[in-house]
Amino acid sequence: MKTMRWKVTAAVLWLSLLFNIERLDFDKGTALDLASAFYVLAAVVAVIFLLVPLSRRFAYIAGSAVFVAYALFKFASPIPVFQGLHKYLTVTEMVAILITIYLTWLVNQGLQDFEHAVEAISLPKGRAGLLEYDQMQERIRAEMGRARRHQHSISVAAIELDPVTSEAALHRAVRDAHAALVKRYVQVQFGVFMTKHIRETDVIAHQDTDGHFLLLAPETPGEQVEGMLSRLAVQVEDNLGIRFRYNVADFPKNALTSEELVHKATEKLHRETTTSDDRRAQREQAVVTSSADT
Repeated sequence: MKTMRWKVTAAVLWLSLLFNIERLDFDKGTALDLASAFYVLAAVVAVIFLLVPLSRRFAYIAGSAVFVAYALFKFASPIPVFQGLHKYLTVTEMVAILITIYLTWLVNQGLQDFEHAVEAISLPKGRAGLLEYDQMQERIRAEMGRARRHQHSISVAAIELDPVTSEAALHRAVRDAHAALVKRYVQVQFGVFMTKHIRETDVIAHQDTDGHFLLLAPETPGEQVEGMLSRLAVQVEDNLGIRFRYNVADFPKNALTSEELVHKATEKLHRETTTSDDRRAQREQAVVTSSADT
């Protein structure tokens, strides 16, 4: 954020100077008379490079297009381009446009980085397939009713990230952040990755209280969901460095109501988490006891 402040400050100061540069002419005999169309072009450039998200490649393309437009304007003008004082004005205008492009693009990149950081620490709203937990419960009830009417299978899988690999997957820049914020970052990365690799008919939601995800797979028996999650487990570990556990329950094989379906899916994970926490506490206690004896 500190570098972002400097970028914005530099862009504001430069644009203030550019659009008031003729007022700084103290020697009345050498008036700096930039073309009015140049100021219009500079304003358009500033707006485009500030508001339109541009990668480095497209910034080069857009910058080239700006200079082509400037060249067409200059050659269409009856004023000589490179004769006498006009050549200095032309060079000044070209340098001014280049500086405007560079500074406003730097601000643009800083804003894009900030937006990506915000998205990385908060579950993005409106993403297809990634629901709030309450919305997931309503969706499960609706799908359960539809499954009953049409005699179709429906499965719910509870997924929990492995804490050891989750910590290892954290980006170096956020390691010093608050523990809850860092954990949220990894969970969001996982949730977004899953939405890109599950089917369009499937949805996934995160439960803040217990920290697990629910995957709803309509018209899909539990065996198929287990196979899908087995394949996704490999992809997630390869791409994010995260391992996860899962347990699948389906209707009508394991449960007859939506509440029971969620309970069956999450029950085994709760037991495994409790056992894992107990073992970790025992190991820590053993270390403390060993240190005290020493």
